Amino acid sequence: MPNHVHALLYFPQMPRSLNTVIGNAKRFLAYEIIKRLEEKKANSLLDILHAGVKKRESKKGQVHKVFEDSFDAKDCHST
Repeated sequence: MPNHVHALLYFPQMPRSLNTVIGNAKRFLAYEIIKRLEEKKANSLLDILHAGVKKRESKKGQVHKVFEDSFDAKDCHST
């Protein structure tokens, strides 16, 4: 499945809301992905990620769109 990730996360005590945790993770992963693509001079892929930025996001300073805005969380209650 090349276009998405499945992950099981366990938090004995949730430090913040799940939205905040996932949002921060996606933000820092995006920075790292862009940095590595720039180092490899993967300009065609960087152009594709740049084209995905909406006008209002661009006004806020966003240059690349690495992840979708939303995510689907499912509770798992068993080992």
